[in-house]
Amino acid sequence: MSCESPPPPNVQLRVLRPLSPLERYYTIRQALNYYTNITSYVRYTHTKLSSIPFANVRTKITPILYRTLRALVLAHPALSAAFFCIKSNSPKFVHIPMIDLSSIVTFVTMNNESEDQELERLLEAQHEIGFRQDNFNIPLWRVVFVLNKARRNELGVLFVYHHGIGDGQSSYALHNLFYKFLNENLDLLDSNTPIPDDHTLRKEAIIQVPIKPLPQPINERILLRPPLHKIVPLVAPHLIIPSFVQAVTDNKYWAGDIPSRSLNSYRTKVKIFALTKDEFQKLYGYAKNEGSTIQAALYAAVLFSATKHLVTVINNSKFRKKSTLSLRIPTPISLRPIADPPISPNEFGIYITEFTANPLVRRVHKTGFWNIARDWRTDFLKSKPEAMHKIWLLKFVGERYEEWIKWLKGRRFAIENDGMGRNASGEISNLGRWIVTDDEEHEKSSETDVGMRKEEKWGITDMTFSQCAYVIGSAFNLNVVTYGDNFRCAVTYQEGAISDYKMEKFVSGLTDILKCVAEKGDVKFGEL
Repeated sequence: MSCESPPPPNVQLRVLRPLSPLERYYTIRQALNYYTNITSYVRYTHTKLSSIPFANVRTKITPILYRTLRALVLAHPALSAAFFCIKSNSPKFVHIPMIDLSSIVTFVTMNNESEDQELERLLEAQHEIGFRQDNFNIPLWRVVFVLNKARRNELGVLFVYHHGIGDGQSSYALHNLFYKFLNENLDLLDSNTPIPDDHTLRKEAIIQVPIKPLPQPINERILLRPPLHKIVPLVAPHLIIPSFVQAVTDNKYWAGDIPSRSLNSYRTKVKIFALTKDEFQKLYGYAKNEGSTIQAALYAAVLFSATKHLVTVINNSKFRKKSTLSLRIPTPISLRPIADPPISPNEFGIYITEFTANPLVRRVHKTGFWNIARDWRTDFLKSKPEAMHKIWLLKFVGERYEEWIKWLKGRRFAIENDGMGRNASGEISNLGRWIVTDDEEHEKSSETDVGMRKEEKWGITDMTFSQCAYVIGSAFNLNVVTYGDNFRCAVTYQEGAISDYKMEKFVSGLTDILKCVAEKGDVKFGEL
């Protein structure tokens, strides 16, 4: 197929490189309106903000933010990349030579009546807005700056980006450098710095971007192809066993209450919960003592709360007896540490695969919290080396755009295990602990070297990570990140797939379970 949007005759595009199969997969997901974006929100603070009249804050700080974003764009080539010819047999990344920040930057105001509820609405609105995949002049990311009337010293920064250019951990790469460059432009916050006029702001918004090579995709930085003796068992089920046979032999897993093909709206709903620093520290301490991890604890908590509040068998002939009902819980795995050489957390790109657990619901009633967590961690570590081979399977989809569309669109009707058209119950995407690299450098350096006392720098309160619901993916997603000991989770789900009432009970159950374990050290299902 020829390119759907050829450039004008007088425009010469600079090709950066072809899309990898994994990157192409994410473009097809959006082409079908199955998935839109990832978001990462950080609350920054500085005392000088509160000394500026609120009506003037936006105009005063815009030059600082534009200069900070300019440095960020020049540091990350993916931020000046666009898709080109995604409907052809060879889609590519092309270079965007000029970016107008005013077209991708917006400001909103929060009233702080209920901050997390306001943030939930903001994230839901942003998850509704995808990216133009057919315009080679528009970046695949945007920023929302949030001003708070009640907390005048606070600046919220929300990055929204296409999954085809970055994974969840890429938000670290964005905010690490954003924080660094924000501090480098701190002098513009001084009271004697004049408020810029419109002409100055328009000039600051334009970035002329020199071309830089994109980082290599993960398939060129790690051996994804499995050993020959593992290829047959990996591929054979997809080629030999008919889907209706697999549907009969597999355990039935819960994946929502309403089939995906019965829903007209793909709107993402968001519910946020957090643990206090004391609760997180206690939970982390118990996890270490039990030979487990926070990731494994999240898995056990999901299993407990989903069994209690979500799993129902509603007149569905596809389910057998409840004792064989399971949950299917995938977990993204970062491939950054095992690449050769290892990939820095400050690099922006897609470097993930996936591990999936399939626990039986009946087991929850018989096993303690940490036993479940330890068993999951054992299976996770055992399967981790082979999880990367899942990416390798994408090569079998084909080269033609129509083949990719047919494959992914067909999955919505072919996933018959649960009758819901979703391939999992709930995904746990835990970015882990965000360690700000600029903080580390600051502590290693003297005040003279840094040129700025710590109390003069911008402060960071917390981070919230979120990704939209995936129509044929999991019924819900846990999106988790910790800054310092500030643990925050944004639970996302597709509107209608599960009722808001059930999700409120599920999220409340998750919070109660984690708090209970942090207080008591362990808990059994019957004690909840």
